[in-house]
Amino acid sequence: MALGLELLHKQTQRLALTPKMQQAIQMLQLSTLQLETYLRQELQQNPVLEEMQELEEEAPETDDDSSAPSEETEDGSTDDDLEAVIAEFEDAWSDYYYEGSDFARNPDAEEYRAFAEASITRDQSLSSHLLSQLGLSVEDDEQRRLGEWIIGEIDDRGFFTSSVEEAAAALGVTPEDVEKVLALIQTFDPPGVGARDLRECLLIQSDQRYPGDKELRTLIADHLKLLEKRKLPEIAKAMAITMDRLYELAGLVTTLEPRPGRNFGADNTVYIAPEVVVKKVDDDYVVLVDDDSLPRIRISPYYRRLLAKGKASAEVRRYIKDKYKSAQWLMRNIEQRKSTIYKVTKCIMDLQRDFLERGPEYLKPLTLQQVADMVGMHESTISRVTSNKYVDTPRGIYELKYFFTSGIDTDDGNAQSSTSIRSQIEELIRDEDKKRPLSDQKITDLLNARGLNIARRTVTKYRESLGILSSKLRREY
Repeated sequence: MALGLELLHKQTQRLALTPKMQQAIQMLQLSTLQLETYLRQELQQNPVLEEMQELEEEAPETDDDSSAPSEETEDGSTDDDLEAVIAEFEDAWSDYYYEGSDFARNPDAEEYRAFAEASITRDQSLSSHLLSQLGLSVEDDEQRRLGEWIIGEIDDRGFFTSSVEEAAAALGVTPEDVEKVLALIQTFDPPGVGARDLRECLLIQSDQRYPGDKELRTLIADHLKLLEKRKLPEIAKAMAITMDRLYELAGLVTTLEPRPGRNFGADNTVYIAPEVVVKKVDDDYVVLVDDDSLPRIRISPYYRRLLAKGKASAEVRRYIKDKYKSAQWLMRNIEQRKSTIYKVTKCIMDLQRDFLERGPEYLKPLTLQQVADMVGMHESTISRVTSNKYVDTPRGIYELKYFFTSGIDTDDGNAQSSTSIRSQIEELIRDEDKKRPLSDQKITDLLNARGLNIARRTVTKYRESLGILSSKLRREY
């Protein structure tokens, strides 16, 4: 076979997304907080856009030329000076357009940026928190060197992951020197930090929080494994204490932190801003898209008049027209996003009315395709709309994805959602006799008696997803 190069013509069909369509898709899947950030960026990048202030909203813009600064502008110039204004605009925005917006070019903006960056706060890491305490606790350089090495071996949980022998060998000191500094670090905040295992972690905390309670120390030191397996009678017999006292001690153990470092180094705060609010009005549920936090934007009247005058250079007019079209598409996409979110949420709430009336146990099985067919959209669009979006209902705040669940057939030919079944399992366990807790098979039998065709392994999977222990570990004596 001969090898060679040749040119071929081939005609194919494919779907190409325009930048406007890409923007619409991108905005659709943004949450309210993300969209607000996106719009703020657009306001900075597009000079044709401006944010409407409250007073401007009360006094709507008119197209009457009498309101335009045609006779005299704010700086005292007249229409005769329009060419100078255009030239000034052209010089300023040519730099912006070709070189990009440089925050540092404005001295005032640079000063504000420096202040803002200096004001940003982040959660302190566990290691920096411990190092600051070490610096206040030791003056000897050798102990500080040992302490810094030990802190470097403490993981995100707060546990010392190396060993005294390894530290001694690496630093050229005796194990006793390492033990001394490690014991010092174990007195630092948070309580339990620097422990080598869970047992030592809980012992450190019990000594600090409940000093003098020898029975609690014995429970943790000698019977922690039995406590994890809920073998309470065996523990009570070994410690020669009553069951009531053992319950009291077990309750104290639950107040201790098994991972002292969990509150450091990560931003644990998650902000949720509901996109939609559902309110009950008489016998109906009204859906409202909440966009009050978004900036109110409009096309600047100044640039409209600048185009209308027709005296700008071709390059300036071309630039303004491009930005004008981008602004129009942005505003259309904002309204399209709001309309789409409303349609999808209204459809979901209509289908899940029993949930609104009676609670999560009455949630119906629902798929993205069902909603897509009802509102006349593609399934991928429904997926984008419901991602990272929350709805404030009379039953609480839920992610829109929450309302899409698989179902299990019932004897009457209908189906119940997996969320509803989880709720029923949780209810059965909550009401059970704590001394004779329900096994997974017993729960399965009770649900089958209600007409649910569910297997024991499914009950086990749902119970574990709820974070509920097995019947053996739930049993109280």
